[in-house]
Amino acid sequence: MMLARGRSLRRFLGSLLISGGRRGVLALGIVLLAAGFEGLGLALLVPIIGIVLGQGGNPAGQAMLGWVSSLVGGNRQTLLVTALGVFLLVMILRSLVLFARDRVLWHVQSRFVAEQRTRLVNQLAAARWSDLVRLDHAGVTSQLSGEIGRVSTATTQCFQIIVALTLLIVQCALALLLAPGFGALILLLLAAIALPALARLDRIGTLGKFSSSGNAELLGAINQLLNGLKVALAQGMGPQFSGAFDRLQRRQLGFQREFSLGRARDQLLFGVASAVAVTVLVGIGIGLFNLSPAILITMIVIFTRVAGPIRSLQQALPQLFFTLPAYEAIVEMRTALAAARAEPATPLPLAPGPLIFRDVCYLHRQGGGVKRGSFTIAAGEMIGICGASGSGKTSLLDLAAGLLVPQSGTIQIGTTSLDAHHLAAWQARIAYATQEPFLFFGSVRDNLVWGAAAAEDALWAALDRVGAYGLVKGLSNGLDTLVGERGAALSGGERQRLILARALLRKPALLILDEASSSLDAPSEAAIIGAFRALDPRPAILFVTHRAESLMLCDRVLTMTAGEITD
Repeated sequence: MMLARGRSLRRFLGSLLISGGRRGVLALGIVLLAAGFEGLGLALLVPIIGIVLGQGGNPAGQAMLGWVSSLVGGNRQTLLVTALGVFLLVMILRSLVLFARDRVLWHVQSRFVAEQRTRLVNQLAAARWSDLVRLDHAGVTSQLSGEIGRVSTATTQCFQIIVALTLLIVQCALALLLAPGFGALILLLLAAIALPALARLDRIGTLGKFSSSGNAELLGAINQLLNGLKVALAQGMGPQFSGAFDRLQRRQLGFQREFSLGRARDQLLFGVASAVAVTVLVGIGIGLFNLSPAILITMIVIFTRVAGPIRSLQQALPQLFFTLPAYEAIVEMRTALAAARAEPATPLPLAPGPLIFRDVCYLHRQGGGVKRGSFTIAAGEMIGICGASGSGKTSLLDLAAGLLVPQSGTIQIGTTSLDAHHLAAWQARIAYATQEPFLFFGSVRDNLVWGAAAAEDALWAALDRVGAYGLVKGLSNGLDTLVGERGAALSGGERQRLILARALLRKPALLILDEASSSLDAPSEAAIIGAFRALDPRPAILFVTHRAESLMLCDRVLTMTAGEITD
């Protein structure tokens, strides 16, 4: 398993390095510079303590003290003031470098996280509709929200590890330079203290994977709860809904509890072991290595400073392994979307003409679809489509919109086959309104101009055609009134009127209505159909409805039976 974790970590680091580019290289340079200033500050403690105590310690300390004395003279007070001044300057420069480091690392991190989200959204937008409908929507939402946040955490931990390792290398090198034997002993003790925590990394990675999948399950449960809450409450099933959610939540908390308690236990052991080690090292340094006070004090300071990066590693590595599965989940989702990617094609212009189906067939894997369909809809013609549920009506509309590609037969616009090259030009002429109106959290105006910019007088004209003029005029802020999440501030019929107005604002050549007025009463639906027929120029309209009185207003009616079309 650790081999798999290692491959995952290498893939993550490689992606982070590519994303960072020149700024990433700059960040690494600043990290090294900050570590250099840290080491220089620690090294300056030797001459400072030596001046205070009147000795330089070992040969390295004597040499450093002699070098400072040769520069500023032998006066002890002058030496001390100079050494303290240099130390202060180094610490100020170190602080400035740390500030620059944190800024650059933040930019690298934010860019990397934004790229992950953007790449996922771009692949969603480029995928085939026939493949997208089989995706777990809760899983996709989880990737774009919670899992992206976990990737951000993983990136933060990765940078902390890089910083800690750099500091550790510099500080260990300094310890070995000042007192090789004693420094080696310090490193062995610190390694022994840190190893138990590192041994748990594989288990932590497993917990992170369970937690990642659990997040998607929780989000799916929340979506189900919100979508079915009205029915559940009406049937007295609220406790069953909340009980199922609570079971998922407790399982998820169990993973997090095991991870958090393990990390807290490791920190406790490290703190106790470090305190014991400092006490033992002081005795060993005096009794066995016969270190001078200047060197001993400096080595103790180095030990406490080295303990900081090791503690960071001890905390950051488990956190990285816990959150790394989120990045793997995003990569897997992107791989699945890449396989579902629509073939890129050079967009070509498309001459106007009737929409022609010639023996079109598209059958879904789970059943249903269009077995065989042939018909023509001319410009301005209104065709009603009826049939039992599951007879293939929506599949027929999706084929007309280019969302589905025929498995056999052809779809033409005039004399041109509707292929990948002409799809963009065709879809630019289409407006598609469904039974479930898509409204996002925003104002009425925002929802109307989504996909079709329009002047305010055009907005009011479209609203008037669908019978929503008085509705919007009566709202508290008119066009700027917020409609709520999914249009929750409006009734079902009001939401449908708004999406019909939005469809008109696209000025389509083909208007596809998939029971888009089902929430309205029959007279209101008839009035809207009459308004559509009065448009000049009038678009071709494919209209799915179950109302016989509405079908009578169409120029022709197609009946679908088990995927077969009869005219």
